[in-house]
Amino acid sequence: MHKRPRQERFKLATQYHLKDNFEKVGIRSVFDPHNADLSGVTGNKGLYLDDVVHKAVIEVDEKGTKAAAASYAEMTGSCLGCTIDKFYADHPFMFCIRSKSIGVLFMGEVNRL
Repeated sequence: MHKRPRQERFKLATQYHLKDNFEKVGIRSVFDPHNADLSGVTGNKGLYLDDVVHKAVIEVDEKGTKAAAASYAEMTGSCLGCTIDKFYADHPFMFCIRSKSIGVLFMGEVNRL
């Protein structure tokens, strides 16, 4: 009787906040609300970074291996001339954040509330 090798299943996820690392190598002004100039992104000089985050996930099961990684910047800024309407999410929805000058910046969907 031959034994089949057992396939281990696991999922690992990591998240790194990189702001301190950027500041250690001299990249500071983009994190400072008074000195950042990210106007090339939106035309708004009030935009600055709160953090830069890198996430990575690997999942292994009997079907194979899946891996993904992504980095993103958390931004803060003022919104001159913006109006904010109330939005109540009581069902799945899609969203889009766009700039009049650039076009779509972010798009996504929420399936579970």
